[in-house]
Amino acid sequence: MSEQEIADAMLSVLRSHSKLIEGAAGCAVAACWRQRAALAGKQVVVLCCGGNVSLDALQAVLQRGRVLVADDRGPA
Repeated sequence: MSEQEIADAMLSVLRSHSKLIEGAAGCAVAACWRQRAALAGKQVVVLCCGGNVSLDALQAVLQRGRVLVADDRGPA
């Protein structure tokens, strides 16, 4: 997963579920997005752990969200 995909996943979970997840969980969410065609119609569980995110990482994710909103492009 790219850093961008992980940040997009973290931002999407924060927006959709009001839950702050760490990068490891963001990686799992992003992996499911990448495989969504193969997973279509299947029940999938992604274990999202903790909010162990540094302030710098959180700031970067939130800044990315502002850029996407300004460009009218939300995370996938």
